[in-house]
Amino acid sequence: MITIQTPIGNSYMIDSEGRINQSSQWIMLGLVKTNGGGQLEIKFGDLTAEWLQSHSLRFKNGHPRYTICDMDHGTRRIWGNTVYHGVKTICFEEAK
Repeated sequence: MITIQTPIGNSYMIDSEGRINQSSQWIMLGLVKTNGGGQLEIKFGDLTAEWLQSHSLRFKNGHPRYTICDMDHGTRRIWGNTVYHGVKTICFEEAK
């Protein structure tokens, strides 16, 4: 299980299959750079604690470096207004 928190404090739980908040219609595809062209920087299946340790989630000014790319009811989306909805933290939890 992964927990992602945004700068405004919203938290999202993502299971091992990428389902966001236990929805079968809302699937995380991966992370996209906030200053990039919308290409996946890292696919969900490749997102690991080791990757996280070697990458900073924020710029020097504190704004998020990454945002979420997801599939919502069959539509690919990139979360916008990344100052508020980008990725602030990612926490990995071991399966029980």
